[in-house]
Amino acid sequence: MSFDRTKWHRLTTTSALALSVAALPFSVALCHLGLIILCLNWIIEGKWKSKWEMLKKKPAVLLFVLFFVLHLIGLIYSEDKANGLFNVEKKMAFLFLPLVIATSQIDSSQLTSLLKYFVFTVTVAAIICIIVAGYHSLWPNSPPVSNFDSITSEELKSVNPEAISSWSYFSYQSLSSVIGMHPTYLSVYVLFSIAILFYFYVQEMNTTIFINRKYALILLFFLSFFLLSLSSRITIIGYFLLCFSAVIWFFNSKIAWLFFSGIIITIILFIFINPVTRYRFIQEFQRSNYSISSNVVYNQSTTIRLSLWWTGLHALKENNFIIGVGTGDTMEVMKNTGIKYGITNILNSHDPHNQFLYTALSLGVFGLTVLLACLLFPFFQKDPINNFLYIAFLGIVFLICLTESFFELQKGIVFFSIFNSLFVFHFESSKVQCLNFSHV
Repeated sequence: MSFDRTKWHRLTTTSALALSVAALPFSVALCHLGLIILCLNWIIEGKWKSKWEMLKKKPAVLLFVLFFVLHLIGLIYSEDKANGLFNVEKKMAFLFLPLVIATSQIDSSQLTSLLKYFVFTVTVAAIICIIVAGYHSLWPNSPPVSNFDSITSEELKSVNPEAISSWSYFSYQSLSSVIGMHPTYLSVYVLFSIAILFYFYVQEMNTTIFINRKYALILLFFLSFFLLSLSSRITIIGYFLLCFSAVIWFFNSKIAWLFFSGIIITIILFIFINPVTRYRFIQEFQRSNYSISSNVVYNQSTTIRLSLWWTGLHALKENNFIIGVGTGDTMEVMKNTGIKYGITNILNSHDPHNQFLYTALSLGVFGLTVLLACLLFPFFQKDPINNFLYIAFLGIVFLICLTESFFELQKGIVFFSIFNSLFVFHFESSKVQCLNFSHV
């Protein structure tokens, strides 16, 4: 039997992407190994004329290349060259992944498999977190719970004196730290997995054996409760919006709205039952002072973020808002602006915790414009009206970028670069009829 070189390269492409996707919640090193294999396979494959012809038909690639080039240019006027080089290195996924994925042969069945691998690996991560949390909560010599700093932990205890201590193991940072992830970033993965399951359920894409409509429902409920346990405020809000959108998009009956109402009631009950979630959603807001003043050390997550946003906006006004302060100087400028106004926080953090603000500070209005174009231009090119999964993906990314510098960590950069490239260049939108809820 003759060796089929084209088939081998396509298999390697899919396998490398599968490794990267499966490693996302667990190992940055393994994820990068998959990406290295992907790029090497793309180079060895050759076919440059064919790839060039494919690129000419996909102008959105240029936006991602430009975004990376702006980071290179920003390195020129950065004072901290070492940090700038580190940031440029992190952003290389914005350059290579769109180029490689846009010019690779990936069919619908391979894309479907990649989405299912992601759901599977996120589910495995959730199961591991819950098992380890259960072990620690029952074992007498369990390590101390590390959900909050000491001040917040004492405040949580003071407002919830009768709370069962085991809840702390099944909530927020203590739950997600088992696999070395911040709960907000793990929540993003879980929320996207829920969106994929909605899509699978409606489309009945039973091309592999481990997801069909029955299993999709089971996983939907399991991941939904895991998401609530992670206690990330912004992603729980995103979960509400996702469920609301799914009901409008796919279902058209009173029963569906009753089901959605049941979801909302469940969320509210869980918030009140879990003391950690209750504290983060209700009690912390009640106990916070939302005015930003000089010579104050902020010690609550809500006021820390507000103070960082306030500092970031002032830093933006006081520096070159056209080209920014440079690729490597954002944190230093934030730090100096905080010192100038006497604004600090207990975490000693200088991250603005808003990707749009971070990019505007680093690269100015040009960089922010290109970032928004990277997110929005492909959206308008892909017939979004009939593409629920792509809209859900972009909605999740936009939402998390409001409260996190999502494109400054590999867990955010690689996640976005892989799936956005797959959606933009290989995911054909398909019209989905509204379903009668009796199909459940």
